[in-house]
Amino acid sequence: IHIDFTRGYFSRFGLTPPESFDEHYFRKLVRGSFAMRRKTLRNNLKALVGAEAISNLETGVASRFLSMRGEALNIEDFVELSVSLHSQRFAS
Repeated sequence: IHIDFTRGYFSRFGLTPPESFDEHYFRKLVRGSFAMRRKTLRNNLKALVGAEAISNLETGVASRFLSMRGEALNIEDFVELSVSLHSQRFAS
């Protein structure tokens, strides 16, 4: 049901997830982005991905998201952040 919901959400907004998209990781990332209220993504995601991944992300394209709160991102931003962090996990 959860995967169907995510795919339905993308199709509802006319979006196609990238080829390297991991739906399970995406859900964990979105959930983790709202784990603690009034915290930036940098602080909220440290528990999920670790401090090293966050510091690696600071030099990447998705670094602009780290100083934002989860509610400020749209679906495309979350997809970009998810793909960026997920690809970092497997590049190491």
